[in-house]
Amino acid sequence: MASESPAAASPGSRRRPRPPRCHPPGPRRSCEHDPRCPGDAEHPTPRPSAPAWLLAAVVALALALAFVIYAHLATRKALEAQIQDSGDRLAKVQARAAKLEDNYANLKSQIDVTVERLGLTQEELDRAHRAAQQIKKEQQQSAENLGSQIEQQRAELGVLSTEVTGVKGEVAATKQELQRAMGDLGSRAA
Repeated sequence: MASESPAAASPGSRRRPRPPRCHPPGPRRSCEHDPRCPGDAEHPTPRPSAPAWLLAAVVALALALAFVIYAHLATRKALEAQIQDSGDRLAKVQARAAKLEDNYANLKSQIDVTVERLGLTQEELDRAHRAAQQIKKEQQQSAENLGSQIEQQRAELGVLSTEVTGVKGEVAATKQELQRAMGDLGSRAA
């Protein structure tokens, strides 16, 4: 009785000793050749595990998604800064245009007062008129330059908006790929 285990020696023990396994745990092998094999009940089917490449692909997709999101946020911040800068420049240009219009009105009124006080000759009036026309041309040219600058800023904002839209599409596509890969991983793991 010395060879019996303590559980078998106790009178209240109702445990059945486990039959010996006919092969080590791992991939299932055919047990038909061994009469001691307890059958399928004692040999659980091993769970299939996800292949390492699939896990690596999911991690790579997650990293790619994180990079795309980071790039999107960085681009968005840069765009917002450029839009703010463009708005500031536009406000400065509009203030300058308003100041030029005020200067023109003041100059014209000063010329009119001077002409009345001094009784200038026709030649002097023509010269003053030409100077006023020259000032007017310069103001028109300045206004045209301002308009072209504004259009240029709008074009830049349109390009930046298109880039943001493209980045959003890439983020959405990457997210869908990641969700699809996670779903495949979940279905394979189950």
